[in-house]
Amino acid sequence: MILRFFFPFFIFMSFNFTSLAALPTNDNFNKSRKVNFVENVESAKEKLILKDYDSVINLLSINIKSRDIPDSYLVESLINRGNAYFFTKNYDSAKADYLSCLDIELCQRADINLILGKLELKLGNNEIAASYFKNAILLSKNNFKVLYEALSFFKNP
Repeated sequence: MILRFFFPFFIFMSFNFTSLAALPTNDNFNKSRKVNFVENVESAKEKLILKDYDSVINLLSINIKSRDIPDSYLVESLINRGNAYFFTKNYDSAKADYLSCLDIELCQRADINLILGKLELKLGNNEIAASYFKNAILLSKNNFKVLYEALSFFKNP
């Protein structure tokens, strides 16, 4: 009877015992797990199309928090995460991401100013929206889509 009681316990212990030395430390685990920026951005784009905004935010937050992310992926991550925040009506976070993008040299400033103008319109801040639309017009150069959309605000404010 005693053997019947202890036998399952010994089997459990023999299969589930792992040496603490064999477990990875947090530092080693984080260093060995390199962030794949391209994979995260591509996966986030697919999830954005599927309207899985929480997954987009989670994936791109990994990119944005990484210290060694190239600027091109940082810009794309900020814009797409900002879009996901926008669609979930988290306008403050969306605006923060778009503004962070403006601080990076590779950022398409005309496009981002246009997006910020639309965001401010959504919030009912027409004067602030107008300033973003003016910036978009000034920065648009040969981007006729941005120019047309920004000018349409002034045609029908």
